[in-house]
Amino acid sequence: PDGDDLVNTYMSRLQLDKVVDMTIDWGLAWGDEPEWGPREIIRHAASLKRKYPGKVFFLAGVDPRRRDAPDIVEWAIKEQGASGVKLWPPAGFFPNHPMCYPIYELARDMDFPVVVHVGIADSPNYPECAHPYHVARPANDFPQVQFVLAHAGGGPDGLWRELLMFAGFLPNIAVDLGEWQYTLPPSDLDPGREQEFIHTLNIFRRSLGAHNVIYGTDYVKGLDLGMQEWFATLFRELPERARRFGYKFNEEEAEQMPAGNARRIYATV
Repeated sequence: PDGDDLVNTYMSRLQLDKVVDMTIDWGLAWGDEPEWGPREIIRHAASLKRKYPGKVFFLAGVDPRRRDAPDIVEWAIKEQGASGVKLWPPAGFFPNHPMCYPIYELARDMDFPVVVHVGIADSPNYPECAHPYHVARPANDFPQVQFVLAHAGGGPDGLWRELLMFAGFLPNIAVDLGEWQYTLPPSDLDPGREQEFIHTLNIFRRSLGAHNVIYGTDYVKGLDLGMQEWFATLFRELPERARRFGYKFNEEEAEQMPAGNARRIYATV
């Protein structure tokens, strides 16, 4: 809770300069409000941003089914320093439902990004709400809003192909690759999936452009640091690692995906 593990262990070992904390509002999914509602969670995230200036940024997680969701979003951006909004559809709502549109209108008017979790669901679990297709309509209806599809469809075995069927035609959609790392490194059971991942990353680059692909981790305390370090190192060494398999990523692309795109989209300076 004090950010120590994130900043002094995780960021230090992975050599990360900045992180964007994606807060989540799960209350309505369970039908039983937690001790901390979205405003308390956002206040805490803001306190960590102040504690670690220039290192920790955050997005405001809010469930659009809340009557005061637009008020929470506006307050989080204007008064708490949030860099955008995080929507978590597996809680049981569809991102193309009209109740989400007041948030998208704020994003358009106040110029902040909207991150939408797509492709996977853990707990709570309404996976039909997290299908990437449900973001296509709002992205069409709000072309001025920068959307980021978190988890890019749910990893190498997820819905990333379905995502690419429409996202490549919507220039206001980017993706992040948080949680893709879990099945990629070599293990005692298999040689790993590095070549497959670089092949897929090349497809993302050719379909969306390197400027719309963002490295991510989905950090929580207790993650396997070795696995996380492997993924971070892969992005730092991307041109060299890709050449082993016949792919060419230039230095600009290699800077955009692990760093530059996040700095631009989340305005972390």
